[in-house]
Amino acid sequence: MTVRKLPVFSFPEVVLFCRSPIPLHIFEFLYSMMINTVLENDSCFGVLMVNFLNGKITKVGYCSKVIRFQRLPDDCMKVLILGQRRFRLLDTVLEKSYRVGLAEWVNDQPSSKDDKTSSRRSITVI
Repeated sequence: MTVRKLPVFSFPEVVLFCRSPIPLHIFEFLYSMMINTVLENDSCFGVLMVNFLNGKITKVGYCSKVIRFQRLPDDCMKVLILGQRRFRLLDTVLEKSYRVGLAEWVNDQPSSKDDKTSSRRSITVI
């Protein structure tokens, strides 16, 4: 298991999927700092959903890459992000003014056992 530090951004009722783009309007200073750091280092950041029922942040999300951005005159930014790889949040640390998580990658590839099981399944229509 490889654990890495990953800046994380949490959104209420927003889910990012692999290879799906989401446009964001960055207007809070701490998230502007995070996006600037991500752009400077050509790195990615994690996107997690906030459960609207209980306000808790999910533990599984997608790492995202900024694929396009535009700086606005008021120090805000418009960015387009793309989901890249699923991760599990193990813990949260605060090394910057924004949230940084300890994360491990989640393997989305089915094992050979799963392939055999799924090929033997059938659906019965009633």
